[in-house]
Amino acid sequence: MNKEQNDKLDEILALTRAANSKIDRLGERVESLDSRLFELEKRMDKLGIKAVAAGGLGGAITAIGIEIIKASLGQ
Repeated sequence: MNKEQNDKLDEILALTRAANSKIDRLGERVESLDSRLFELEKRMDKLGIKAVAAGGLGGAITAIGIEIIKASLGQ
């Protein structure tokens, strides 16, 4: 091999290493985002349960209120 070929191969190797480093950093970011998304999904699930419970409680209070109004009107 001549000097030009060696220089070109060295340049390709350097570019490959740089690309590999960037891919590794992207992989780390994806893992971080994945774990953050998982935590967010868990929190949203808990929030959904709380919303259903609050909605159920609100519905029960409304139904009781309607029955009290009916009773006070003699129906």
